[in-house]
Amino acid sequence: MATWKTVTVASSGGDYTTLSAALSGEATDVTAQSGDLIISCENFSDVQQVSTTGQAWTTDATHRVLIQIVDAHNGEWTTSAYRLETTGTCFRNTTIDDLEIVGIQVREHGTSLNSRCIHYQTGLDSGTQVLQKFILIQDHNDVTDPVACIEIDDPTPVYKLSNGIMYGDIAGSSTLKGLKVDASTAVVYCDNVTIDSVDNGLDITSPNIRFRNSRITNVNNVKVGTGTLHSASNYNLTDGTAPTNWGANSLDSTDSPVIAYVDDSNATMKSRDYKLSGASDSGYEAGTDLSGDSNNPFSDDITGTARTVPWDIGAHEKSFAGVAVLSLAHWRLRSDDGVEATGGATFLKGEDVGISITDGGDVALDTNFRVRLVIDENNTGDPAASVIQVRAKKNADAAFDVTGSSTDVKMTASSQFADGAATTNHGFTVPSGAFLAGEILETDGSTTSLNLAQNAFTVIEFCVQALAADLSNLDVLEFGLRYDGVDYFAGSTMATITIGSGPSAATSFVAGSPDATTVGVTWTDTNSAVANPVLWLSSDAGTTWIEVAILAKASTAYTFTGLAVSTTYSLGITYWIAPNQSTMATDTVSILGASQTLSPTAPALTLSALAGTLSTGAPPVRNAPASSGGGRRRRWLSATKRRRIVK
Repeated sequence: MATWKTVTVASSGGDYTTLSAALSGEATDVTAQSGDLIISCENFSDVQQVSTTGQAWTTDATHRVLIQIVDAHNGEWTTSAYRLETTGTCFRNTTIDDLEIVGIQVREHGTSLNSRCIHYQTGLDSGTQVLQKFILIQDHNDVTDPVACIEIDDPTPVYKLSNGIMYGDIAGSSTLKGLKVDASTAVVYCDNVTIDSVDNGLDITSPNIRFRNSRITNVNNVKVGTGTLHSASNYNLTDGTAPTNWGANSLDSTDSPVIAYVDDSNATMKSRDYKLSGASDSGYEAGTDLSGDSNNPFSDDITGTARTVPWDIGAHEKSFAGVAVLSLAHWRLRSDDGVEATGGATFLKGEDVGISITDGGDVALDTNFRVRLVIDENNTGDPAASVIQVRAKKNADAAFDVTGSSTDVKMTASSQFADGAATTNHGFTVPSGAFLAGEILETDGSTTSLNLAQNAFTVIEFCVQALAADLSNLDVLEFGLRYDGVDYFAGSTMATITIGSGPSAATSFVAGSPDATTVGVTWTDTNSAVANPVLWLSSDAGTTWIEVAILAKASTAYTFTGLAVSTTYSLGITYWIAPNQSTMATDTVSILGASQTLSPTAPALTLSALAGTLSTGAPPVRNAPASSGGGRRRRWLSATKRRRIVK
């Protein structure tokens, strides 16, 4: 748009020494001029309240008043740019119908009742109020005063807010509001705004508040008041309770969002920094592109940086080009019986294969073993250096730091290596990219700062013990790593604890109606999907058994095939977690050809009305699976001399 006139506000050498004086001195009919009036504010602290009340302004969409800040802030409060710092309401507009403010910093720090950083008061006519790239601090000192960062009382203009930060001292005022809209019909577009540390994020009476790509965090109430958000609201984030019309693509406390600001708790409020500190923040790349929006279009963030699709939620857009995007590519567990390098410690299992921790298993409880994790970086940026912390999960519990004093599993000393020694890249499928030697750990579970380069990978190995005092039968453990505030786990059970008798027997093991050569069986898993079902078959009433299949842990059905006619079979199932096996549940079935008859089962089973007998002998004995280079070898077992069945 055309510019009619530019005036400057500066502590010296400008046209005016306060913003208040500039607005008072320039009040006019701008529509009679050739374009916009621009008021340019240079770096200084302006302590004079601003009010347009009583001023004679006439404006329209092409003859506006623009307040612009020279060398504005960079997304956090700075003393190197213009800032309006007063007590009471800092900026009140009642007469400029078409006003645009870009890049302003405002801090209210008094004790006066009903103080606001910016107040759009009754008296405005139809027009548009634009507020962009703003930082508003409500640093009020009276806990009884109702105060706000922005208050909108006049319903006549359209309000367009974008790329702003509003925050306060939630402990300093019990009635502190972020955005307060008292005008019951006001239309407000509030996009990519961050509201933090206030009592009430929104206090609204209007149903026409469109809230998009915005976040309300660390508040007592996300919304109060009789109004509702407009149905077009979406892509928002809060760690509180979502109000009505928060949006289908929005997040709230039920999603357990991660809030990761650089500094949102500094006691010096002007030193807080609401930029995202890491890609772990749940609002990172979780917003929508508003550059083509028909009502409030823009394409940059609070700092003027171009936004990239998908947009971030909040005032800042963060690329994190210098932060690694990692994955836990592979893992492997080994004994603590040698050095780290090739030919050193014995691997307990193959790559990405879990172990059993129990006496007689792969390793005993309260005994050293080592975990080897491969972490791969495949982002397009060059990641910054970062400490890597060993993490673990038990069952479905939350992840925790593994240290020398952690419960369930703890870091332990080893005589086989020096703490912090360099790792090698053997024992697993090597990812693409350069290898950076990691560290092998035995004390506090964290590395020194590692500078993982773009498209590179590293190996972290650590010595731990699973603690008998804290673990129970069938507990499962998974290990992972935390980098730059983000946890990386493979989503796989790495170790299963088996204590005492091991897994429980299946229940409700039932054979269905057979056909000429097949019969299906179903059962109920009693081991929470942590043990493997093993299916067995006997044609001599359970005197000898053959292992037929080892199934995935969550399986609850199987079909026996290749059965012979005129034969009665005993069908069996056990559960297996090395080295322990459950007792066997059985059923019997007769393959008779033309007419099929099912045999009865143990009292707990449901086929008791059918003829036949049930084998109740002890289950066969099997070893942990061992590779034979070409499928499973099956051996018949005698009732008096049981042989181990191997794979």
